[in-house]
Amino acid sequence: MQKVTIPIKGLKIHTLLPPAALPADLVPPEPQPAGNPVIELLLEGSPLVVRASLNGRSVRRALKTIAELGPDNVNAVLQGVLKVGPMPNGPLTLDAAGLTVSPKGGKAGD
Repeated sequence: MQKVTIPIKGLKIHTLLPPAALPADLVPPEPQPAGNPVIELLLEGSPLVVRASLNGRSVRRALKTIAELGPDNVNAVLQGVLKVGPMPNGPLTLDAAGLTVSPKGGKAGD
């Protein structure tokens, strides 16, 4: 079988995160600015680490949804473009990272 190498600038990533793994204090409480929290993802069974800088306001909304509906009743999705990080041999970067949390199926308790 023939092999070809195609250089690309990044890979679009769309992955589920365990909602319970997101700490409730990832962003400071209001009225303080939410900032840009950073999460690191470790691919199980490998040394691969991906660093994602998130929009604090979207994290606040996500955490609120998790608190209201419970971690077992929501899906947390992280998406962005996987790129080489700024440091050689350092973690990869999830550029333009976005976090969304939505209810599973129907409303909680249904």
